[in-house]
Amino acid sequence: LILGATGSGRKTVVKFAASVCNYEIVESRLWRNWTSQDSIYNNLKRLISRSGIERKKISVLFSEEENHTVQFLETFEQILQSAPTQFFSQEELEKIVQDVRHDALEDGFSSEFDDILNYFNETVRKNFHVLVVMDPNSPYFPERIFEFPVLTHYCTTDYVEPWNEDDWIYACRQRLENEDTYELRIQSSSLSNVLVQ
Repeated sequence: LILGATGSGRKTVVKFAASVCNYEIVESRLWRNWTSQDSIYNNLKRLISRSGIERKKISVLFSEEENHTVQFLETFEQILQSAPTQFFSQEELEKIVQDVRHDALEDGFSSEFDDILNYFNETVRKNFHVLVVMDPNSPYFPERIFEFPVLTHYCTTDYVEPWNEDDWIYACRQRLENEDTYELRIQSSSLSNVLVQ
């Protein structure tokens, strides 16, 4: 749960952090079919599959300003309160077990069906994150917190204040200096200033 005033750079900070950690960011606002409970559910299910089977690091970025806030939070609440495997049919679970069996055995899990599903659940919890961006000054904020207690009970909450220019330059410089490319390291100071501007 990312809290901060609108315009404080909440999404920018989240995207920057995801980039540093090599996470793929999926913005629900860019998906035209994230408009109903079923479409949100199916999209999240597909992303959960990728994070568990392919071990892809995925973060879904959702902002309260979007039209389908309530539908998304209802689905998000189900995800947090259940194991990821609860969203799949028996046939889908059998396919998942088949796909991850080799990796599960390599990581020390037994070949039992339930144990392999436990491996899948653990992999999803490690690789799949939902980032909910909200403005505590919004008139809807108290209502959302009351209606969806998972936001306070199951989420890590970060408060984002506006960054000053020096912080942005420092963060960019640190990232660029860790790059393998010699030219990037040499130019990191000037590149950082350009990126911030």
